[in-house]
Amino acid sequence: MKFEMKNFLIFALCILYLSANAQNSNSNKMFNLLVKFTIKPESIAKFKEACIHSLKESRKEAGNIEMKLYADNNKNNVFYVYSRWDNKAAYEFHKTLPHSKNIAKVSKVALIDVHIKSSYSEINDALLSETIIGNMNQDMNQDINQDINFVTELETKINNILNKNWETTGFAMPESVVADPNSNWVYVSNIVNNKTSGYISRVSKSGKVDNYKWLEGLNQPCGLAIYGNLLYAGDQDKLHIIDIEKGEIIKSLSTETAMTLNDVAISKNGQVFISDVMSGKIFTIKNDKLVVWIENTKFTHPNGLYVDGENLIVADLGNKLNSDASPLIPGSVYKVNISDKGVTLINPSYQLGGLDGIVKVGNNYVITNNSGGELYAISDKERLLLGSFSRGIADLGSEGQTIYIPNFAGTVSSYSLKTRTKP
Repeated sequence: MKFEMKNFLIFALCILYLSANAQNSNSNKMFNLLVKFTIKPESIAKFKEACIHSLKESRKEAGNIEMKLYADNNKNNVFYVYSRWDNKAAYEFHKTLPHSKNIAKVSKVALIDVHIKSSYSEINDALLSETIIGNMNQDMNQDINQDINFVTELETKINNILNKNWETTGFAMPESVVADPNSNWVYVSNIVNNKTSGYISRVSKSGKVDNYKWLEGLNQPCGLAIYGNLLYAGDQDKLHIIDIEKGEIIKSLSTETAMTLNDVAISKNGQVFISDVMSGKIFTIKNDKLVVWIENTKFTHPNGLYVDGENLIVADLGNKLNSDASPLIPGSVYKVNISDKGVTLINPSYQLGGLDGIVKVGNNYVITNNSGGELYAISDKERLLLGSFSRGIADLGSEGQTIYIPNFAGTVSSYSLKTRTKP
């Protein structure tokens, strides 16, 4: 089934979530709904007015993630309403509210026909609206008339968004991947296990392993970052600084207050940030020493780090960890202003999962949920489930539209990620 859309109304709703205490394994899945309305010509204006009112009111509902209204280009009496809900219970509650009852009342008189497609979100349906709308202006609460010239199938597959380039095996609990912007190499940290020394592998950007044990003699190396000709590696209680050309450690910094130094992120001016997952602290380097940069109650187990301009983006693993490090309370993503250290929650990421790596592709942050095996894209307004993998996807790397995903199972995979661009 294909259709081309030209004129549209779009209301990108704020994302709030129901209490995690009320969720179980079924209710934790997003519920997606696509409804096609065919309206009597004489009722178009009244139906559109009721829809606009309903969409505005739906923005206030805690369980709503997204709702958008489209007008068919070829038939001015055909409309599509796409919505995503935190779970099925949130949608059922939505139907009991006055604005929902009003649109139902109007529809009884205005409708010629209605078709409904619904599902719980795993991969495809969470991306449905993105695939349908293509390149769109996301301004809220405005009528926008614009040529889109975009044709799509409702059953668009995930590989139209996330394309696999290659997968390489043979690693030993790979935790982090970083692409060298100055060469054709990708570096992979291997934790191995708690009894065997870890190491760093070197792989070409086309997926050919150059040397599994490019740098040996480490403890349990995790996060990696590159600045100039230096490779930084978080390794439990140490931060190693490695000369890439020589393949040698030139300096190791440590502090007694560090427990599990993990991810590393570096600003354009060279300031280094290192997360300590277990202590809840984020360190930096000052006078050639590791010092605490921030410890904040909003994130209890900071894991993935990414410097985005004036902000440090922090992916929190979560709270109340199980023995396998999966959180009872899922983690969220935060912006930390580097200048004043003010911390702000990125709302669509609220209790997203056992978060690990974070990078930025286009306008979106791309995040791995280690314990859930999920890959997400988030912005200030929305979240998208990009794909489901086996549990253990960790600290991903990126270069342009390409992402590199390590998995504790022993693989590193490369994907090309298509992102929406704004006109």
